[in-house]
Amino acid sequence: MAQVRGQLKRAFLNGLYLSLPDATPLQDGLNAFLLSSFNGVKTGRLIEATSQNGHSVKFRVPVLGEHFRQEDVVELAQELREVYTTALVTLNIADNSAGNSDPQVLAQMLVDDRMQGVTETQKDYTLINYPNRFP
Repeated sequence: MAQVRGQLKRAFLNGLYLSLPDATPLQDGLNAFLLSSFNGVKTGRLIEATSQNGHSVKFRVPVLGEHFRQEDVVELAQELREVYTTALVTLNIADNSAGNSDPQVLAQMLVDDRMQGVTETQKDYTLINYPNRFP
């Protein structure tokens, strides 16, 4: 999954939900987000800049170690779709195509473990009894 902080994931989800037109189901918004972000990476060429009138596009090669790449956005979009499906199962909603249960689904998605930030790490003690483990 995308290595994105939980706050940023929740901000993306809230922003996506709030930007949907009235009577548009959350699932349609998630699908549109996934498809639009996937279009930017499916060719392997990342867009760096475009001209204002759209006549020229400047592409670039992905840089390793970049903080938030287009690939991360695609991974985040897929992760949001998976969290959406899990929320539907948790709430026992068989069909939400009309978007009637979107506020409940959104609340369930925001409390999902995948939407939370990692605040603790565990130390690695696997080599504690290994002789000559340090040079």
